[in-house]
Amino acid sequence: MSHLNELILSNLFLAIIWLAYELGFKRLRLFQANRIYLVGGTMLAILLPWLPINLELGMVNGPVFSLSPSEAGTLAVQPNQLPEVVTSAGGLSLSDWIVSVWIALVVIQLGVVIVSLLRLVWLARVGKVTRQGRIRIVSVPRNWSAFSLFRTIYYPGRFNPSDPDTRTIMEHEMVHICQWHTLDNILLLAVRILFFYNPAAHLLASRARLMHEYIADEVASSVDQANYSRILVGHHFMVPALILTHPFNKQSFLKQRLTMLVQKTHKRSAGWIYLLTIPVMAGMMFLSSWSASAQTQAKKSKEEIAKMAVEKELTKAGFSENDIEEIKNRIDGVTNVEISGHPDKMESLTSDGKETFYIVEAMPKFDGGNLETFRNWVQTKVKYPEIAKSNGIEGTVFVSFIVKDDGTLGDISILRSVDPSLDNEVIRVLKTSPAWEPGRQRGKKVNVSFSVPVKFNLGDKK
Repeated sequence: MSHLNELILSNLFLAIIWLAYELGFKRLRLFQANRIYLVGGTMLAILLPWLPINLELGMVNGPVFSLSPSEAGTLAVQPNQLPEVVTSAGGLSLSDWIVSVWIALVVIQLGVVIVSLLRLVWLARVGKVTRQGRIRIVSVPRNWSAFSLFRTIYYPGRFNPSDPDTRTIMEHEMVHICQWHTLDNILLLAVRILFFYNPAAHLLASRARLMHEYIADEVASSVDQANYSRILVGHHFMVPALILTHPFNKQSFLKQRLTMLVQKTHKRSAGWIYLLTIPVMAGMMFLSSWSASAQTQAKKSKEEIAKMAVEKELTKAGFSENDIEEIKNRIDGVTNVEISGHPDKMESLTSDGKETFYIVEAMPKFDGGNLETFRNWVQTKVKYPEIAKSNGIEGTVFVSFIVKDDGTLGDISILRSVDPSLDNEVIRVLKTSPAWEPGRQRGKKVNVSFSVPVKFNLGDKK
């Protein structure tokens, strides 16, 4: 569950969007504004935690957490030991079970949606179809309510365009079609399926569907509100359980729709209340960016703690300050290099099949000195290739090699290339290196891996 933090924030933001709607906007007759808030706010709540927003906040200066040197010692890294991959012989872990159950429930819900859509396809094939321009009207059983899906209207019984009630219902459904309310339903259905365990996801979808009905009612009842209310009450048909459609008379919405029909229109000044969305959205962005920043700093803190723990363990093992500094420089040199084309060099075996170490009890020595001594020797032996000088090529070549148990260098490889002429010159010099004093682990001579940067600067080589 590497994205647990983002999932928690998405669920929290869904609850915030719903709560703000219930407290601030629910009773307003600004239906289009409410629709935009419900659909747009829901999608923003889902996507915001996953966006690459990582603001450098002034209040987050120090590390998110810190450990004392004694606590850091418990994170000791044993030299030359690669991280173990732990597997469970007993089967799936708890997190695996949670993910498996979530996937199973999502698949079940998708299956229900697919069955509902197939049912609509079947109705369109067996029912009588009438076309009015780009709109298709499909006759369905009389015990259903009229509903729409994209540019298709499903009408109960025989479709009679000359009937006044029929024209009123068609006008209602045309509002859903023209304003693409089905698209809203699809987006919110995806949220409901993915976040089925969060009540806020279902409540937001329900509020948006009710807002669709308010919008269509407002248009369809503009001529005769009383007659429209009569038609709405008179159509007590059974409503099919199709969560993507807009039934004309969804019984659970009936009371609210009738109440909203007779409610007085709000003044235009009521729209100012939507300024409340600014602090809500700003707070969500702040929390999301703070969380991302905190995770980044936590990662940096863990790296610093790991370095501190390694340094403490090396000191306890009797390494000198120069040896510790040499090891730290070598590790930094490797981690800052972009390795490409040589993944085999990160393995623990050399080309001759012997085990390779990165840190040992007694590090190899060059000419009685350390790695810095060898770097200086390489820099004095390198000759700037004429072809590179004439073409103005300069840069830093990173090269890796192994000091074998007999003191010779082997497995020389370029980690980061600048130009073939510079790469070849570095390899040439390393091949001429005098023998080293080999490294030792538990009193035994062993192979030890190194990497060094070799800098080519035209200002130094004229």
